[in-house]
Amino acid sequence: MKSKGFTLTEMLVATGIAGILITGAIPSFGHLYNRTIVNTEAAKLANGLQLAREYAIKYQKHVAVCAQASPNSCGGNWTKGFLVFVDEDKDQQLTDKDEVLFFHKPQNKKLSIQWRSFKGDSPITFAPTGITWHNNGTFTFCLKEKPRHARAIFLAKTGRVAPSKDSNNDGYHETRSGRALNCA
Repeated sequence: MKSKGFTLTEMLVATGIAGILITGAIPSFGHLYNRTIVNTEAAKLANGLQLAREYAIKYQKHVAVCAQASPNSCGGNWTKGFLVFVDEDKDQQLTDKDEVLFFHKPQNKKLSIQWRSFKGDSPITFAPTGITWHNNGTFTFCLKEKPRHARAIFLAKTGRVAPSKDSNNDGYHETRSGRALNCA
């Protein structure tokens, strides 16, 4: 009569092999998780910028995107989130007259978002033509101590948004000039 099941030796060997495979896979999952965090936040900000531009063109309004200081006010720290609002009085300030179209607050505390442009930290305003009042600028997304996961969103004066790419396949995304993104 044949018995059904596994012997203790077979179970120990199978458990050992599974343990080795899992040990090798865990670092890959961490890398995937970190990359997903940065890519998701970059995509949300890019979508917010595109929403602002499309709304400005469609409704012939001035639409601003600003760093969120609190749920109803703009501030200088993009890491805390951002707001997209119709700037009815064109003062680049969120007031009671303005309509908030969209807001987002990143959930990961290790993520930092920096905005650099020639015009400084004022809200990014899209005119009814779709162009911005800023010159070209760059949003850089970084996880603390993980420079390999840095990403960027490039904003042109025309209002077009473009993501960074790893052009030379070295594992690091580059700036428009071809240098690796820097999180310092």
